Amino acid sequence: FEAALKLLSQEIQLLKREGINQAELDQAKATLKGGLQLSLESTSSRMNYMARQVMRRPNESPYTPAKTLKLIDQIKLSEVNGLIDEVFDIKTWASALIQPKGPKLSVSKWLKF
Repeated sequence: FEAALKLLSQEIQLLKREGINQAELDQAKATLKGGLQLSLESTSSRMNYMARQVMRRPNESPYTPAKTLKLIDQIKLSEVNGLIDEVFDIKTWASALIQPKGPKLSVSKWLKF
């Protein structure tokens, strides 16, 4: 547990220091778009997608899958890197831990970024 938290902390620190590069963003976009397209192959999945769109944006037209794919393509590297410090702000993080009886483990002791 402690080793995993230490590695996670190191990766977050590296991400905050260096950000992501264009190849990583392109891979993430491709993964996101591929997952969306595969998830919409059945009629029920498509209906669930559209229902979620209506619930998330009740006063606007729902995003079609094509619109969502276009929006994913428009994400810029500078936008993602600009959000890293905001998302990984240790002051705003919360954690919960369910563990067996025994010595108490501390997330905050090992997760530092």
